[in-house]
Amino acid sequence: DKLDNSKIMADNQVLLYYKYVDLSEHQEAVAQWIVSLCDSLQLKGRIRIARDGINTCVAGTKESIAQHILALEEHPIIKGSDIDFKVSAWDGQQGEQVQLETGFSQLSCKTCKELVTLGPL
Repeated sequence: DKLDNSKIMADNQVLLYYKYVDLSEHQEAVAQWIVSLCDSLQLKGRIRIARDGINTCVAGTKESIAQHILALEEHPIIKGSDIDFKVSAWDGQQGEQVQLETGFSQLSCKTCKELVTLGPL
């Protein structure tokens, strides 16, 4: 019984989104929640949680990405129903160079002061 790699690759997706929302009182709690969510869904990628919002780029199966979106839409603080989720197909390549370039070898969630650092004005 030969495994159909084209089917596996077609089932992988990348999800990119951001949302400005006041997380100043909830930054650590949201970070812990989203790491737990992503771990349970086996999503890999990069997440930034700032006092002023969230920025995420993760990869996983089509089903995991759909569950992640649903959880965000229902989250009482993030209330993601107004997020413009960008989803694209991903061939699922996990070579060393691809992992280095995409960050999809592991999950990284960092808390920071601001979502976008503007520098001195």
